[in-house]
Amino acid sequence: MPSPSLLLRLKERKLVQWALGYLTGAFVVFQAVEVMAEPWGISPALQRIVHVVLVMGLFITLVLAWYHGEKGHQRVSGGELVLLGVIGVMALGSGWLVRDRAEVGVTQAPWSLPGPPQATEQRIAILPFANHSPAAEADAYLADGLHEEIITQISKISALDVVSRTSVMRFRDPEGRSLPQIAAELGVWYILEGSIRRADDQIRVTAQLIDARTDGHLWAETYDRRHAASAMFEMQSDVAIEIAEALSANLAPAERTRIEKRPTENDEAYDIYLKGLHTYTGSSATAIEGNAYFLQAVELDPEFAEAWAKLSLTYVAMGNFYRAPPSEAFPKAKDAALRALELDGSIAGAHVSLAWVHFTFERDWEAAGTELLRALQLNPGLMEAHYLRAYWLQAMGRFDEAVREGERAVEIDPLNAGTHRATARMLHVARRFQDAATLFRQSIEMDPAATGAHFYLALSLEQMGRVEEAVTEIQKAALGDGRDSIEVAALEQRYAEEGMAGIWEQWLAWHLDSPTQRPGPIAVSYARLARADEAFEWIERACDLHDSWVFQLNDPLWDPIRRDPRISELRRRLNLPVQP
Repeated sequence: MPSPSLLLRLKERKLVQWALGYLTGAFVVFQAVEVMAEPWGISPALQRIVHVVLVMGLFITLVLAWYHGEKGHQRVSGGELVLLGVIGVMALGSGWLVRDRAEVGVTQAPWSLPGPPQATEQRIAILPFANHSPAAEADAYLADGLHEEIITQISKISALDVVSRTSVMRFRDPEGRSLPQIAAELGVWYILEGSIRRADDQIRVTAQLIDARTDGHLWAETYDRRHAASAMFEMQSDVAIEIAEALSANLAPAERTRIEKRPTENDEAYDIYLKGLHTYTGSSATAIEGNAYFLQAVELDPEFAEAWAKLSLTYVAMGNFYRAPPSEAFPKAKDAALRALELDGSIAGAHVSLAWVHFTFERDWEAAGTELLRALQLNPGLMEAHYLRAYWLQAMGRFDEAVREGERAVEIDPLNAGTHRATARMLHVARRFQDAATLFRQSIEMDPAATGAHFYLALSLEQMGRVEEAVTEIQKAALGDGRDSIEVAALEQRYAEEGMAGIWEQWLAWHLDSPTQRPGPIAVSYARLARADEAFEWIERACDLHDSWVFQLNDPLWDPIRRDPRISELRRRLNLPVQP
């Protein structure tokens, strides 16, 4: 219990009055910062530093009151200076710890990506080919397969910038939009459209190149061919070369050689390969069926390099999304990619597939980077290579480059919600949360059924302090994942009573109760709750299962446990750069 003399000295120096006066002023400042944070764009890091300054200010006030609160005590003593110096050092250290490596007070330049890419004379879109065959449904695979093959062939011309197939497939049914309107949405000057008609063993393909600015025809051709692999390859090569000539695009000798090369002479193998292209759209849901077609193709012709490359990509999709155990899928993906490159080292997609194996399964970051650069040398417009390289750069801690790589993927595939989500993830990890939220919302407009975008949007909103909006997005994500609607609705009350901790507790419970527990989301949930021991237990399981979350340790999601030395040790074991 304080002595009477100490109580008397505290009273004389008005220590309580000084403290109450300071706390009143600090509360006003605290509330003002909270209110002004969103409209003025005050970053979470700057808000945290203001909180540290306010706390340390109380101690400074108490020191000043002790030495100067009593009338007549105005001299500065050595003891006072020492105390103030210690508090200043503590304030600097605390500010450093809470900064989260964000650039405090730096305003990001306005971001302009969400609009359509800038149209240039190099950009061209190949629209889906109309199917005029009498047996239209049975021959749908021919129209789709031929369409993808022609995109692939024209993409080999580095002087042209070809819009990815995912975006142009949105215009299979143009819904009354004119070619200039479609061109504006895709950001292109030129459009190639065509049709296919099969009757017995004969195929007629028509194609025409249109300048969308004037709606004028630059080139048109009709091809009548026998339904045979050799004839189909010859027609595809002719289209690509004649398009280059019509657009005065420089066609390097090596590019011409790659375009004219025939990947197989086996008609049946090629027909099955086209069915695989029609079936496999790049998603995990279509990977298993596509895999079966490509397996048949390489069994019929073991020298069919392109079929080996596509087979490899289906194994990658199966491993990445747990359609098959990663320990089984990725070795098969590697074997198929290496076989494809042994037969034809110029297949850019096989290099991308091999990069996925190095990145996700083997954790050989240098090899993954090398394969991606090789893929982009062969095909600078290959969206899949830019997409994976963005994640690779993010894992390496090169955040600005990762954002630019994501932007390039969006330029190539401007109407693909997946590339928008990936680029928004790059922005989120770079702690550009407002930009990330903008792009996440745009991806949701493109694909409302993609519930993952709602979850990621919630993460960016939470980082900005817009937690009520974050809860709403988490509810949408949970409903999309098939969670109980009553439990989802109850999240609002749980947030009101427990804050975000209650939301993460429920998210954790859902994943723990899942019959197929995925360790990454469970580890993230524990990390958000600052339960480090449980988080690292599940991170270890995620490492064993090659869960993609463990390669995203730069994500602000991990901030509550980021200072734990086990994070640095984990990065060393994964051969990831150790962040300062």
